[in-house]
Amino acid sequence: MYHDIIDAEFNLDHVVVNSRGIFVIETKAYSKPKKEKAEIKYDGKVIHFGTERSETKPINQVRAGCKWIRKLLKDYTGKDFPTKGMVVLPGWNAPATTKSYKHDVWVINPAYIQSYISSIPDGRINDQDLNLVNATIRRHIQNFC
Repeated sequence: MYHDIIDAEFNLDHVVVNSRGIFVIETKAYSKPKKEKAEIKYDGKVIHFGTERSETKPINQVRAGCKWIRKLLKDYTGKDFPTKGMVVLPGWNAPATTKSYKHDVWVINPAYIQSYISSIPDGRINDQDLNLVNATIRRHIQNFC
């Protein structure tokens, strides 16, 4: 797992690299409501925080992060690797449904990161390519230090 990968105009909070894929994780802390449950609904486009507000910015941000890391890896390796985005909302309940696993970006509580990643078939990235991905990310990090 990599933390705070920096580029010229943005950063990626976390990136998990394993044989199931590359997972870009954006963590967001939003205040919980005082009068209702801290529950979100996500339709694949908009995150609805109870009845108080809706957000699209974190979804767009993690999509851009996935696009950026796919391009970085493609430019350095010539290969296109499976990438998935997650918006992680500590303290918020994000009920899982069969639809929620199918969205291009997952919106979840941090307690469910492992179970969501485990839902992806293993072996999508072989050991040699994992080494290539990790070397590429480490090279990028060293260039920005």
